[in-house]
Amino acid sequence: MKLYNKKRLKALIIDLVFIAIVWCVLFALHILIFKNGTKYDTNVGLALFLSLFLCKDNINGQSIGKRLYKLRVVDNYYEELNTSILIGRNLFVFFAPIELILLIYYDKRIGDKMLKTKVVLIEKTDKITFKNVLIYLLSFFIVALLCLPLGGI
Repeated sequence: MKLYNKKRLKALIIDLVFIAIVWCVLFALHILIFKNGTKYDTNVGLALFLSLFLCKDNINGQSIGKRLYKLRVVDNYYEELNTSILIGRNLFVFFAPIELILLIYYDKRIGDKMLKTKVVLIEKTDKITFKNVLIYLLSFFIVALLCLPLGGI
């Protein structure tokens, strides 16, 4: 396996650990606020998890793991991507086993191929601006609201 792919896998592991920790904190807050629980607990839990995962690359095309390993999601012309593309490429998480195989043997996931994106090594990371954080939070809440009905599946 190439060093580049190892970095991507390590970045993914860091992202998943971070998402799990944040999800636990957010869901615990939900449970504390609604002490007796609600019939929507499953919906809220799933919506929070999916939102965290789908929006993970929304700040400068980088997740926490990608930022640590100096990786960034760009389009095939090395241009920055808009939020909908970044969320769209992560929708393919439902094909995780196939995605993992593609990532190990080829340098692209299904989401990368479908949306014409790629993950590249960069020399230095950009500063995170207030605008970046605002866009992330806005996309997180929109995705969470859209995912709420999925919990009943």
